[in-house]
Amino acid sequence: NVINTLPLEASSTPEIKSLVAEIKMIKLSNDSPDDISDITVKLKQNPQDPELNFLMAVACISRQMLEEALEHFITSIQSDRSWNDGRAHQTLLDLFESLGDSHPLVKTYRKKLFRLLY
Repeated sequence: NVINTLPLEASSTPEIKSLVAEIKMIKLSNDSPDDISDITVKLKQNPQDPELNFLMAVACISRQMLEEALEHFITSIQSDRSWNDGRAHQTLLDLFESLGDSHPLVKTYRKKLFRLLY
């Protein structure tokens, strides 16, 4: 991994952090199933399930449905903050990082996350 070979001061710049987060989102999206009908059906039966909401969020990212992805991450965190060692929360933060602080959805959903956690 080239990024791991960068000096600490270079690897902690906002540009590199954003790039790392974007790479994480691409890898995550590549693992998303092509057919999400099964997730959709299960989610209708159990709309608060943290894992199903996480999976749907990932599927939405791969389809460039960012607002829907953000909503599903928030629901997953709201349902169970500690699910999978806080994976939904960390992935949401990575998505924020990849989109950048100036993105309007990031501003809106950072506020929602803050209200949810505090």
